Amino acid sequence: MNKIWPDRELALLQRYVADLDLTGVHAGKPYESVLRRFQRFAMDRATKRPLDKGTLQAWLRQCMSESTLGMAVRRAQLVTRFLDWLVANSYLPRNPFHDLREPCRRQSTAAIVRALVSPDPDSELKSLHGLPGFGSHLGPIMREHVERMKTLGFRYDEARFRKFDEFLQQRTGARNESLTSLVEEYAKLASTPASYMERVKVGRLIARSLQRTNPMTPAVKRDRMITREVLRQRRKPYIFTEEEMQRLLRAALDYPSPKAPLRPVSLYTMFVLAYCAGLRMAEIVGLCLGDVQQDANTIDIRNTKFFKSR
Repeated sequence: MNKIWPDRELALLQRYVADLDLTGVHAGKPYESVLRRFQRFAMDRATKRPLDKGTLQAWLRQCMSESTLGMAVRRAQLVTRFLDWLVANSYLPRNPFHDLREPCRRQSTAAIVRALVSPDPDSELKSLHGLPGFGSHLGPIMREHVERMKTLGFRYDEARFRKFDEFLQQRTGARNESLTSLVEEYAKLASTPASYMERVKVGRLIARSLQRTNPMTPAVKRDRMITREVLRQRRKPYIFTEEEMQRLLRAALDYPSPKAPLRPVSLYTMFVLAYCAGLRMAEIVGLCLGDVQQDANTIDIRNTKFFKSR
């Protein structure tokens, strides 16, 4: 495959920004500005070396010299999506960000960026690899349970099972211990009653999976005293009055933010969407400019709970 990117005419970059379908004439300008600077940087180094980890590291260090770590992370997130698009359309053989994320336990772009700009990038990247996923003696059972729940249509969080799996891999002689004793030991390491209950819940789910093939597997029991404490600390719902909601909205608009003038308006909009339209917090955070249809006075909420949209 002939490597078409980077192209000096920037035609692929402009096509990618156009495909984002952002609302407004100038909505794609911030994206295009970041990607344009990255492409020029890559083109300047293309004669010496291909697009690889070294190029990313040099570019991120330049970003750090001009701005903050948070801004470097944001720019890297925009760039890696562009590189994924190039790979998907056969304009680039590999995305080096993807190659760095693939063997890592923490596959977030932010973690990769922090490792690349650190004094010892190789050591930091190696520390992100961590233990093998579901590598304990109960790992296959946990993986099977997670895959079964995802097949049933649940957006299942496997992080809690991975943490227990890592505990088992580091626990000497875990294979010779019963599930009940391992869960009890793991739960006692929790810092809060709520975390304790969450760890016990993981153990109970694993026990149920084991009972599918061995009905004699004992169930994992909860501690009644800790369960009472969790229920006691659980917050009760609070219904705002109309006057309280008006005060809250005014406070959002009056929020002091001299360096970020759009922050008060953003806070106000978030409260309005939550209170008036019933959007969940994750749905508000996931909104894009293209989801707002000003002509039809509608907002598209995509891929929400149970993969539904409205």
